[in-house]
Amino acid sequence: MLYSRYPAQPATLPTRIRLSDGTTRTDLDSWSNEDLAAIGYYPVTEVKPQLGQNQIYGTPTLELDGSIVIATYPIETAPPPAITVSPWQIRKALNILNLRETVESAVASADQDAKDGWNHALSFDRYHPLVISMAANLNLTESDVTDLFLLASQQ
Repeated sequence: MLYSRYPAQPATLPTRIRLSDGTTRTDLDSWSNEDLAAIGYYPVTEVKPQLGQNQIYGTPTLELDGSIVIATYPIETAPPPAITVSPWQIRKALNILNLRETVESAVASADQDAKDGWNHALSFDRYHPLVISMAANLNLTESDVTDLFLLASQQ
């Protein structure tokens, strides 16, 4: 069971606490909910709506309702999965899509960080800021870049 030291987020009971009189206790699992409430720990009732595809639970909002805390979890859109490919894979995909020369020309006119990334990276991450920046400079849509990385991941 989860508890909250309201307004703290739900968690399991600690293994040891220090009481106001300076003594410590390690047997909180044997305490009643009333005893726990007296020292500020309230049992949590979680409200989690059913998730759909590509959804996750966000950080719950907490409400102290008498002797329990109600934790209501919002639904959020899941972040897209990371796609990481090797330099060879990304270059092969760019060749297939006839984008290699365009990208290399853009890199040649970019700052030194972009040049170093292109020439020395051990891998390329779809959501890396340099990839996002380069895609914007080349007027590629998010879908274009995701398709490029998916193609690369199959090489």
